[in-house]
Amino acid sequence: MNPSLIRRFIQLQMAAEIWEAVGKTFHGGSDETQLFELNPRSFNTRQNGRSLLTYYNELVSIFQEIDTRITTQEETVNGTVSENKTMTRLRVHIFLVGLDSEFNLARSEILRKEPPMSLESSYAYIRRDSNQIQTKEEPKFEPDSMVRMVSRNGPQKGNNSNGKKNSFTCTQCGEEGHSKQRCYDITGYPEWWDFTKKPRKKLISM
Repeated sequence: MNPSLIRRFIQLQMAAEIWEAVGKTFHGGSDETQLFELNPRSFNTRQNGRSLLTYYNELVSIFQEIDTRITTQEETVNGTVSENKTMTRLRVHIFLVGLDSEFNLARSEILRKEPPMSLESSYAYIRRDSNQIQTKEEPKFEPDSMVRMVSRNGPQKGNNSNGKKNSFTCTQCGEEGHSKQRCYDITGYPEWWDFTKKPRKKLISM
């Protein structure tokens, strides 16, 4: 015990008397001091950009601490059930209020549910909404610009299907990437051919 507290209880003769006095001084039976600190903590807890799981777990741990320190005043089963429903709705509201703004729509949907959702069900609902948001924000796959060019303008010169440089050199036009049998000078140019390209090198027949 801290020396400053010892002076309060030093005159007591028995350990049981000391514990009883300490209990009355700091706990008050239902531990009102702890409840006075825990309730504002639950009201003021916010997600603030943290993960949904981190925020939810923090709230649940506070609620669990509160549950260990409160005793029901109801004497009937119906009264206890009604009290639990009221507590559940309060905690759902505390959870929803602390969520980030991206869950505004999901929050409104939960509040319109009949019968009212439990805290666990509300968390599961928000978690599904969070997964949907993340899926929408994931960048969609875009094909490589070279692939788009090939699909629009035909195959690239000098490259074969496995990405290695083609070793053919045309004896008709002098360009690499094809043989004389496949030269456009002989077979004819396709519709997608760009005639503004650099003129082909011509070979002088020997």
